Amino acid sequence: MRWIIKLLIDLYLAPLRISSRLALYVKGRILTYEEHYAIAVDVIRRKFPGDNGTIVDIGAYDGDTARYFAKRLPYNKILGFEPNPVPFEKGKQISKHYNNVELFNLGFSIAEGELDLHVTSNLVSSSLFSIKDFSEISSDKIIKVKISTLDTFFESEDNILLLKLDTQGAELDTLKGGEATLLK
Repeated sequence: MRWIIKLLIDLYLAPLRISSRLALYVKGRILTYEEHYAIAVDVIRRKFPGDNGTIVDIGAYDGDTARYFAKRLPYNKILGFEPNPVPFEKGKQISKHYNNVELFNLGFSIAEGELDLHVTSNLVSSSLFSIKDFSEISSDKIIKVKISTLDTFFESEDNILLLKLDTQGAELDTLKGGEATLLK
């Protein structure tokens, strides 16, 4: 069992060494980068036809996932959130060509304010948590980033169809800051 876990971790860290990515392991099946998004789009189209609800991408990096959803769900509002200013700016430039995408330079956690973001050289592994357990990843610098809570930001949003989280370990804190939002 340990070797399987190590293998999955090695595959997850593969983007640090190669260009292809492993994104998710679901129901006994390894899904490549976009497969799980295709499944999500299919479910939204089948279960919620004509629903113009909001797709939320937290940990949007350069907006690639937001753009993926924007192309396939053109009548839905897509909101992307990325606290790291470098990939955020790249995503903002590319995503401006999509009318239904809006990106925010913002992170989420349990409480509003500012937190330290541990920025890595590959940027994609940057985290609100200290990076110390993997020799393949190291923190190059620490920057202050603006943080909100799901409940504060989405107080007036009543129709979130999909909440995608990829926050390098901060997922639980993000969800804890959104109890009311998750109950809607």
